[in-house]
Amino acid sequence: MPDSPSISDRIHALFKTTEDGTASIHGASRGLGVSRDTVRRMLAGEHSPKGLHALQAAERSESRRPAWVGGHDTGASIGALFTHEQRPTDMPGSRDLRGQLEYIAARNAKGGIDREATGRALGVSGRTIGRWLTGQSRPKQAHQEEIRREVRATRLANSDESLDRAYSTTSLKIRFNSRVSNDIRNRVVSRRFGPEAMREAQLAWINGGDEGLSEFLARDLELNYFGPAAPDAEVTDILDTSS
Repeated sequence: MPDSPSISDRIHALFKTTEDGTASIHGASRGLGVSRDTVRRMLAGEHSPKGLHALQAAERSESRRPAWVGGHDTGASIGALFTHEQRPTDMPGSRDLRGQLEYIAARNAKGGIDREATGRALGVSGRTIGRWLTGQSRPKQAHQEEIRREVRATRLANSDESLDRAYSTTSLKIRFNSRVSNDIRNRVVSRRFGPEAMREAQLAWINGGDEGLSEFLARDLELNYFGPAAPDAEVTDILDTSS
């Protein structure tokens, strides 16, 4: 009998956002309704009755939804960090699989979808692409995530201002909840992001959508706003952003 998946494996299965399969701490914390410290302990193999109960509930909910529905593609953070021309308002929705595939597909000489080339890019056969396009089958989770990453990357690459924005400096006002010594507070701060941080922010959004970008902002605040003065500070939620 195969071994049952570990708690860490189960969390990764629900909350993977990056190319290397790393679980989104921020996304898991929000999805499970527990602190990020609790998520980290669970990933390390420590037992948490509250966390386990929340994980079981999340798995039951996930099992009742179509496997191809999911992903976070738009929101306040992306709208504030990137220019109007870059905002992903015209991207196909997460339920529109055919629209997503048409958005990222390689094209043949006649302008139609080159199924073989598109399949090679996604690591599947051209026949599989055909079944996805006709609705005969749906992608597995790993392919869903890859398709959504490609959609987000294509959206930024198609923007005339994407490269200019990536090499600019942006001021952003962030409203968030934070916990310092178990005291939860709502804070509003202004942060300036230089070119390197802007490139990291774009990559975080490409790989993880809004959740990935929110996790990037939370990590930036913990390191560069609280810093050594409050080593136990934790950003529990990004509430709003504006430029």
